[in-house]
Amino acid sequence: MIAITAPFLHCSRVVWRTFHAMPSDTDIQPVTDTWGAGGSLRWDQKIGDLNFMSLTAYRASRAHFIFDYDGSPDPIDAIDEIQRDHQFSQEIQLSSKSSGRFTWLVGGYYFNALAEIDPFILTANDQGARVSITNHQRTRSIAGYAQATYEIFNDTNLTLGGRYTTERRTAYDGTTDVFVIPLGVSLPTAAAPDRRKTFNKFTYRVSLDHRFSNELLAYASYNRGFKSGGFNTSTPGSDPFRPETLDAYEVGIKSDLFDRKVRLNIAGFYYDYQDVQIQQLNQGAITIINGAKARDYGVDADLTVQVTQALRLTGGLGWISPKFTAFPNCPTSTAGGGVPSVIASCKGNQLPLAAKFTGNIGADYTAELGSGTLNLGANVYYNSGFYPESDNVIKQHSYALLGANIRYTLSNGLSIGAFGKNLTDRRVINFETTIPNGTHMNFYQAPRTYGITLGYKL
Repeated sequence: MIAITAPFLHCSRVVWRTFHAMPSDTDIQPVTDTWGAGGSLRWDQKIGDLNFMSLTAYRASRAHFIFDYDGSPDPIDAIDEIQRDHQFSQEIQLSSKSSGRFTWLVGGYYFNALAEIDPFILTANDQGARVSITNHQRTRSIAGYAQATYEIFNDTNLTLGGRYTTERRTAYDGTTDVFVIPLGVSLPTAAAPDRRKTFNKFTYRVSLDHRFSNELLAYASYNRGFKSGGFNTSTPGSDPFRPETLDAYEVGIKSDLFDRKVRLNIAGFYYDYQDVQIQQLNQGAITIINGAKARDYGVDADLTVQVTQALRLTGGLGWISPKFTAFPNCPTSTAGGGVPSVIASCKGNQLPLAAKFTGNIGADYTAELGSGTLNLGANVYYNSGFYPESDNVIKQHSYALLGANIRYTLSNGLSIGAFGKNLTDRRVINFETTIPNGTHMNFYQAPRTYGITLGYKL
């Protein structure tokens, strides 16, 4: 007998977003125009004592970028790029009932994606040429996995899991057209040969946990992770970058204290990376290179305190030590810019975008007011600073971001609210890169942002 225990659930999202940066001292003003949509369908049902789950998802997006590549008021270099992405995934899972000394689950996963650059146009007036690139990359991934947990002693569980993934990347229909501006002629189109690469990997995990009481759980785990290699779509005919492998060790505790009014979780970890994948800008396009070896260790903790029924406080912190242990082919620039990047060693440098210390505190207050509910919230995030690139030349110094929100919800489900982000208007680097002539280009997070929200909940 098959009984449906939950209805089909469907979620979809469509987003259009156009961003015009504040006027800058360049001959071309930057524009980012993006569109995205997605939907998912989840099906849960019981088959006797077993649980079956199916999750189907699809996403599509389009992005159009225009920006001044040389970053100056002179008409030297400019980028005009269109990217399209389509993704389909299907996952099925069969699991045992959740009670008993032995529990298990098995599953399969399928992923199919298409990434397109059509076109990528680099106008290099200083070199008298306009280069137009089109390229496509297809990704097909199939994986099977299984995990089992057995209570080896009272309140002590051993978990073993494994996953085998085979992923095929195909780069095809890659062309490069060059238009010689002074002569007004086009050179013969260069077509890159189609290329295909398959990456196979078995990954696994081992975990041991013990529940000392209903309030305290301790655990230790080891996980082997894998990120597939692939081709840089923006450079037709280029060699593939290698997969990234991670060995992760972690110990920690999870606790619910004082009649579940206080929740405290603490974990310590050590990560060992092989062939870590690093982003860099190459002729105006984001590409991925392998950064040899890296390691990262640290501690993170989060705390939730339910002070009263209406007031809840939250906080968290993280301290890490992220470094390259080997990176001989690292693109390195100079602080002043103006000098082309050279290849050097980045061994001992801090990993990109990784801050040594982060922390956050927040407060949330909810109270009945009139015929509805009033909710007030505020939060502060602190970051000790990071380096956007592997060479550690440019640094984002320490900063704090303040946010707040207010929302009033009527009994019929209608709500109105207001929010503010980065209320102190801090300038924070979101992305930074060095172009071949040595110029450092900084892209910043959103400045002070505020708005009004309307909602309705059935």
